[in-house]
Amino acid sequence: MLSLAQVSTMSPEWREPVHDLWDTPFRIETATDIHLLTLPEALLELHTLGEVGRRKDEFLAFLGHELRNPLGVLLGAFDAIDQVGLKTADAEMRAVIRRQITNMNCLVDELLDMTRITSGKVVLKKERLDLVQLLRETAADHRRLVESQGATLTLKVPPGSLWCDGDRTRLWQVLGNLLENAVKFLGGPGEVTVEIWSDLRNRRAIIEIRDTGLGIEPEALREIFQPFVQATRSREQSRGGLGIGLALVKGLVELHGGRVMAASDGPGQGSRFTVSLPT
Repeated sequence: MLSLAQVSTMSPEWREPVHDLWDTPFRIETATDIHLLTLPEALLELHTLGEVGRRKDEFLAFLGHELRNPLGVLLGAFDAIDQVGLKTADAEMRAVIRRQITNMNCLVDELLDMTRITSGKVVLKKERLDLVQLLRETAADHRRLVESQGATLTLKVPPGSLWCDGDRTRLWQVLGNLLENAVKFLGGPGEVTVEIWSDLRNRRAIIEIRDTGLGIEPEALREIFQPFVQATRSREQSRGGLGIGLALVKGLVELHGGRVMAASDGPGQGSRFTVSLPT
């Protein structure tokens, strides 16, 4: 992605034909607004729009692949049921159908949630809730998933409660997405640690989810919360999902007046996701 600084330092030979216009603001009208942009700013905007368009095209192709997989399995299961009859279909066949329908439902839910967030249509149902208790419940809900990978889940919480005004369902979704992301990129047995503490000075609750997994490359950290990022990876690197789970996390946390950050010491060094919420 180009920066404004990079655009502004383009070679003099390239800039010479438009030298007199380089710093002249242009009036650009859209359906909803009017902008005044200099030529470097307009070039940067065009480049950004092109990058977004490219990512969306790749995402649509990726989405088609992700939806086609469970559909193929479902069709195969139904063909088998046609051959043996519905009454004699075994439990394994029914489990396959249930699992694939659940996978498709999750994909569609992610798409709908991302659309609602980007269009500003998410309405939070806030209540006074205890983040410590919510973290205990979320960890309990996901413990089996972590342990199914041969990994361990460690929960570190302070005594007492940490109260905030938040949407219980949406914050459970945030924590669940981060835990599932940690498990997805463990790469085998390891450890996932979930910790919460109070930042009394800034009146915030800090939740950190750490893993000992594959880690994150420095260049990936810069765009990890952008939607559709996973769609740009190769199929060998992809570990399932649409690549919008972390974008959902960022959107939902910011709707609560919070912030989310990602950190890693590099490939093979695990990763840390930190959520800060007002108390």
